Amino acid sequence: MKLAVSNLAWDVQDNQKVFKLLNDLDINNVEGVLSKIDTWDNLTEEKIQSYSNLLKDNNLGINSLQSLFFNVRCDDI
Repeated sequence: MKLAVSNLAWDVQDNQKVFKLLNDLDINNVEGVLSKIDTWDNLTEEKIQSYSNLLKDNNLGINSLQSLFFNVRCDDI
C-alpha cells in the first residue's frame, strides 16, 4: 500500500525526527503543504527546491501538494 503523511502534521524543526520515523515505518511519501515550508511572503523556488532535496536525502518524495490557501484568510487574498 502506498502511504503519505502531510507535512502539516509536524513542525518544521521536527523534520529530521519525523523523516526517520517515516522511513522506519516504510512510508516513502510526504504530502506537501507549501506554507509549512515557509510563509507565503518568503516562499521561493529555491526554498521549495531545498525542501525537495531534503526529502530526497531522507529517501522521501512529495506525491501531492495540499491546500494552496492553508492558513490564509479569505480577506487577505
